[in-house]
Amino acid sequence: NVERTKRFQRFACRHITMSTDVVANAIQKDWQTREYIEVVSVNMKKLVDFLNNFDLSIRFKLAKLTERVASLERQVEYLEACYSTVEDFNKGETSGQEEEDA
Repeated sequence: NVERTKRFQRFACRHITMSTDVVANAIQKDWQTREYIEVVSVNMKKLVDFLNNFDLSIRFKLAKLTERVASLERQVEYLEACYSTVEDFNKGETSGQEEEDA
């Protein structure tokens, strides 16, 4: 009977030790998983922040570019109007000279 009790105690002791190791390994794996998730979350936040800042920067630059293109288009329209006015004036002078020559 004493021998049986000693065997049971050794078995129980090994079982408890194994259970403790299993629990310790599970806890360690859980912490590693949590740390990995934290690293991924932090890096995702950094990426989202970068993309938001990039978006704002690009929108600002595109707005400036749009203003510049609109300004250049107005200048081209003005120059075209000036050129057509000069061209019309020159045609008028040429017609008047042809009439004088005739």
